[in-house]
Amino acid sequence: MGRVIHLLLVTSSLMLLGCAHIEVQQRQKELTARMDALLGKPKEEVVLVLGMPRDTAVVGGLEVLRYYQSYGTRTQAAVAPNPYLVSGSARAWEAYDAINCYFKDGVLVKWDGYVQR
Repeated sequence: MGRVIHLLLVTSSLMLLGCAHIEVQQRQKELTARMDALLGKPKEEVVLVLGMPRDTAVVGGLEVLRYYQSYGTRTQAAVAPNPYLVSGSARAWEAYDAINCYFKDGVLVKWDGYVQR
């Protein structure tokens, strides 16, 4: 019976990890479509669409606007009981999007981003 419960816990953990990967892929597609449409647009238009950046920087001849959107903390826990000992594990991480927008002469020329789920 303990092996069955252990197998179910491992399987459900793997399924949750797979779901996170699917969420990341979907969000990356959405982000790419949204950001690619802004390439070549003036900085004012980008800010109107994305809002105020979290911070800015100047690198050489480029102005960089940094955006960060947190979706809170996610958690995962697993317990593996057996007849002699109960073991478990847990982890927590933040789900977020981070985007950098690069402007040359006030026009968006490049962007990059990172999605964590």
